[in-house]
Amino acid sequence: MAKISWKERFYSSLGMLLHVLFVACPLDFWYWFRSNLKSVNGRTVVITGAASGIGKRLAELFAIDLGAKVAILDINHPGAQETVEEIVESGGIAQCWKCDISQVEEVNECARQINAIFGTMGT
Repeated sequence: MAKISWKERFYSSLGMLLHVLFVACPLDFWYWFRSNLKSVNGRTVVITGAASGIGKRLAELFAIDLGAKVAILDINHPGAQETVEEIVESGGIAQCWKCDISQVEEVNECARQINAIFGTMGT
């Protein structure tokens, strides 16, 4: 195995650093900047499991920051209701339903109620 000198290691590391700073990061920024994000302002977004954790943060993000009407489906109804109250206090629109998403009929019934209250979901 050939021994690599400190100069070769230095220049190799410097080259990698320069590539990341001047090629990879600008390309990522360009792709991110050029991407057309779909607006959800005023649209209905359904989120499952928003009583806590990632689902809760997504519900807050969509309702408060992006202006969507958020329908929360969760088996933990008290936790979901708490999320709704926090969203409404912050100026967002949200409502929750107790729903076990492994039960198709419960999901279908919630979908009917969401359509009646918020309007159609989808595209």
